[in-house]
Amino acid sequence: MCTSTSSDIKDLLLSHFNISHLVADLLSLRGIHSPYTAYTFLNPDLSLCYSPFLMNQMDEAVGIIKHTITANKKIGIFADSDLDGLTSLTLLTHLLDRLNVQYYYRYPVNDELYGLTVPIIEEFKSNNIDCIITLDCGTRDINEIAYARNLGIDVIVCDHHEPSENLPDAVIINPKLMTSQYPFKDLAGVGVTFKFCMAILLSYTKYHDAHIVVIALSGNAIQYNIIHRGRAIVNGSVNNIEGIKNLLKQYRNAILFNYDVPDAGLLKHRLYYEIRDFVDELSPMKEIVKGDIKDLFPTTVDYATMLIFKIQFQQSKKISQFVQDMLPLVALGTIADMMPITDENRILVSNGISYFDKTNHCGLKVIREYVAKTINTDTIGWDISPLLNTPGRFGKTKLAADFLLEKKTSKVKEILQEIVELNKERKNIIQSLVAKFSNDSSIESKLHVVYSDEIPDGLTGIIANRLADQLSQPVLVISDKSETEIIKGSGRARNNFDFFSSVSRYEHLFEKLGGHNHAFGFSIKKENIPVLLNELHNTLSCAITETNVKSYDYELPIDYVNFALLDELRLFEPYGVGHRPFVFMSRNCTVSQYFIINGKHCKLIINGSIKLEAMAWNAALKYNDILKKNIPIDIMYTIKANEYNGLISPLLIIENIAPSQDLK
Repeated sequence: MCTSTSSDIKDLLLSHFNISHLVADLLSLRGIHSPYTAYTFLNPDLSLCYSPFLMNQMDEAVGIIKHTITANKKIGIFADSDLDGLTSLTLLTHLLDRLNVQYYYRYPVNDELYGLTVPIIEEFKSNNIDCIITLDCGTRDINEIAYARNLGIDVIVCDHHEPSENLPDAVIINPKLMTSQYPFKDLAGVGVTFKFCMAILLSYTKYHDAHIVVIALSGNAIQYNIIHRGRAIVNGSVNNIEGIKNLLKQYRNAILFNYDVPDAGLLKHRLYYEIRDFVDELSPMKEIVKGDIKDLFPTTVDYATMLIFKIQFQQSKKISQFVQDMLPLVALGTIADMMPITDENRILVSNGISYFDKTNHCGLKVIREYVAKTINTDTIGWDISPLLNTPGRFGKTKLAADFLLEKKTSKVKEILQEIVELNKERKNIIQSLVAKFSNDSSIESKLHVVYSDEIPDGLTGIIANRLADQLSQPVLVISDKSETEIIKGSGRARNNFDFFSSVSRYEHLFEKLGGHNHAFGFSIKKENIPVLLNELHNTLSCAITETNVKSYDYELPIDYVNFALLDELRLFEPYGVGHRPFVFMSRNCTVSQYFIINGKHCKLIINGSIKLEAMAWNAALKYNDILKKNIPIDIMYTIKANEYNGLISPLLIIENIAPSQDLK
């Protein structure tokens, strides 16, 4: 069997797209080895999203909601208190408002434990709730959901956290279930909620239960796809129009869409449409694609099917308006929860960012004005999400929830100002605590543990996050409360180490445990902490946790770094977890000036085709001796667009510096 070389792949991409050799190389580095995968990567269109009905039990969940609505019953919503959970809550309440549905919502407040609890279920019962929907939680709340079911309450779990071996007695929408056939496992909680909302909206469209037959001419054959609820359930080809006629006898009430099959109109099918009458096939990528876009797809009927999904978005004003208003919240929750920006998340985040300037959501419009710069994953990850997560970290979740749910601009601005002041306090506390608890790390230990009464419950996650970044070790941060028997904590790890799996084998020691491979939260009895730490130290001593070897993706002459390169790299946005900015290497660079900022950061002016600014964060001492020698250097760096006074220029973020030829 012949295996394509990187040179073959590069030539293939260059033959189909108007891109530079550098872009072709970088696409190949990201595992993009065909014209179709390049097209879907460079054009993350919503029509390429997976059908929500591919989720386990989505049909049952939608059925319960529609029955509840028809019976004029009240829905209870329980959301997690972080930004992923609160954006999920915002999406669902926004939809229920549009459907004129009564609901009562709840999230953990003050010192309440993580996840659904019996007192909260009893609160729902006292408010005459017939159906509870959990958002960004619930998969591990087995006993609590059993209690709700015994009270006669239906439960829908809408979650993305890792399941245990046993599952609750509920209708569960979670792509991480072992039995799940959903193609993408790494949706955020708000991503799963978005799919749930889309399924509800789609269920009200005119032809929701109809089969769609898509036919397309390919050479001498007629290809077909049979689609039901966004899922291609049958596909194949026939030799002539009679074959399609026989096919339609099995799907008499189907909608027939034709892409360039001659004489298809002669079938006189009751519901018949020409695809070209609906969709302008010139996509936003027309300038970058050489030839016909349909030639990039595996088959012509696959291209025609994609156009059908575009029609679906365009034809429903309710769906398109919901997407425009709510998708920025999906981007916000996905980035805040540090989910991989790959596959479907890339589509949702990319489009969510593009809708930030179009959304009618009051809170987003206010914070867009407050941030006052280009919205991208950096803006959301470094400015917006830490700000909106701050209230929850101080036990003031209601402040963040009110910001997202309030519809009066004047009130939202007041709330934002209160959050801004709280955020200043958070930054000071975090800076002090991280500095204190990073100094007692042991190189020999595979686990860094902070167990202190100085740390507020809500700050364990962010402190663990910062320490994991600094120490390159798995980190546990536990908030010790002298007056309580059950206390809370968080775990974080880097370098793709599956910390959660190591911890979850001791699930019996926890009161609550939930999270992802590298980030999780828990509550635990104090008496179980010594046992847990002993077991974890033994487990991690045998695990490979350190893989933080600095390397680069691509060697690039420094003269190539200019304004045009920024435009090329923009094709690869949005960046994030699982799709980090490329690390470049440039050799024999000369530095015309350098400055030490605040005694710890280093700013360089590097000579190239243009004068280039570079920043080495927290590395003044590390690089000062090299830079003082005024010798040629080799540098590893990422490139970001630096926006200042309305002007955008390349900014190099230094990863490593060495005398020329020392870096390998």
